[in-house]
Amino acid sequence: FRFVPQVTLDIKTIYNPINMTNWFVPSLEYDETRILYAGTVAEVKGVGELIDACSLLHKKGVDVRLTIAGKLGTYARDLKKRCEESGYTWCEFIGHVSREELKTLYAKSKISCFPSWWENLPLVCLEAMAVGNVVIGSTNGGMAEIITDGIEGFLVEPQNSSLLADKIEQALYLSKKDVSILKDRAKKRIYKQFSSDRIIRQLEEYYLSVINEY
Repeated sequence: FRFVPQVTLDIKTIYNPINMTNWFVPSLEYDETRILYAGTVAEVKGVGELIDACSLLHKKGVDVRLTIAGKLGTYARDLKKRCEESGYTWCEFIGHVSREELKTLYAKSKISCFPSWWENLPLVCLEAMAVGNVVIGSTNGGMAEIITDGIEGFLVEPQNSSLLADKIEQALYLSKKDVSILKDRAKKRIYKQFSSDRIIRQLEEYYLSVINEY
């Protein structure tokens, strides 16, 4: 028989930071119909469902334009070919872009959509909210810790194109006043919880507490 003492673990979550000054963008007129996806173009990122959701909206007569920014690997090239064969002229794959180009894409799009099957704490979500996008994220994983549905953005169950289409339509029909309110909340949320100044203070306080306890 071996006695194993009970150990209480003091675990603290400290988020990855974002430098807000790097994502300042002067106010630009956004395209009311434009949706942006930025990041790895992979099946588990929900890009296929996003394209299907936009297709469903077009069948309903809802005008929507989708821009997909990210390195074009095998999956992305297959998706691009499928869109071309289906005549989806409203969907464009633009490949890898620089940070400056991405800032402009965020600012000129009404919506940024990241419908991942599962996600940790994606930097693209923080970036889009810092710039001031209307962000639609997944309920699975870290985006649910960043966004309160309907407050700083929207959340949707992944792997469901129909639900995603409904959420996109809801966001597309937001008035400019409602978009402005949501954008302001998103920026404040990112600054308060995820800015580098805030995270550095949290790290310092945590390290000091560990040293003191030791």
